[in-house]
Amino acid sequence: MIIMKLTKIDMARIKQADKELAYKRTLEKKQDDSLKSIGTINYLNGIKNKSLNFTAQFVYKKQDYECELCQDKGYIIVKNEQGYDYSIPCKCYAKRTVRAMLEKTGMNINEYRKKTLNSFPNDRAEAIKMKQLAIDFINNHKEGDSIAFVGKSGTMKTSICIAICLELAKKYNQAHIYFSYLTEINRLKNIMYNNSLEYSEEIKKLGTCENLYIDDLFKKQKAKDDNSKIDVTNADIKIMYEIINQRYINRKTTLFSSEFTISEIINNVDEALGSRIFEMCCNGKYGMICNDYNRRLPVNK
Repeated sequence: MIIMKLTKIDMARIKQADKELAYKRTLEKKQDDSLKSIGTINYLNGIKNKSLNFTAQFVYKKQDYECELCQDKGYIIVKNEQGYDYSIPCKCYAKRTVRAMLEKTGMNINEYRKKTLNSFPNDRAEAIKMKQLAIDFINNHKEGDSIAFVGKSGTMKTSICIAICLELAKKYNQAHIYFSYLTEINRLKNIMYNNSLEYSEEIKKLGTCENLYIDDLFKKQKAKDDNSKIDVTNADIKIMYEIINQRYINRKTTLFSSEFTISEIINNVDEALGSRIFEMCCNGKYGMICNDYNRRLPVNK
């Protein structure tokens, strides 16, 4: 930030002083009545000196940068072998990209940071298998490939999906949206019944975004009953079909976690919807049923 001490009046006086001093020099040895006064000459010279040395009147305040190397631009300038300048991403770029993406996901950033592949446990055979499937999916990732972790509650399905989202962001700079089924399905139903235009825009956003993570798909909203059938309404199916079908047609990567297997979705919800999920996950190649113990409960391992 730069603050200049000169006022508009000072600038006007400087301009006038320049004119009068220039006129004085043209008089050479002649006396000029308007400049005879020593006080006037000293005043004019004082204003002139102020103009010549005005840089001393500036106050500089150093700007603080999060990254001093690139000054928060995200890139730095280097020279190639021919001596020409070109830009390359700064080492802080990946970190900034991930953070910016996380701010758009709708989930607590601190929770995301905790759920990484490095922090995912290797203490159980199933956990090791989940992590390996995630690594294979990331390393061989192609546009439109999707993945699903389904099965018992508390088996870290959400954690592994978030870890995949983080890795896709870091490795491929791919943004994603976090879609919590229980929260979002009720919100979308309310919009569908009250604002058709807004509903269409929401479905388009969810159906076309780069990556979408649907967490707890068809999570039961009522207490668990004896036969544990999937508790969904026609409106629930309609909304999810519209979203998933758009992603299926446009080959958009989708991550699924659910307490229900794809077979259960096909048989008890909607065959067209369930079969699309199966095909999106490369015909089951990137799908896993998780049946280990519930890590949220204090039970014997």
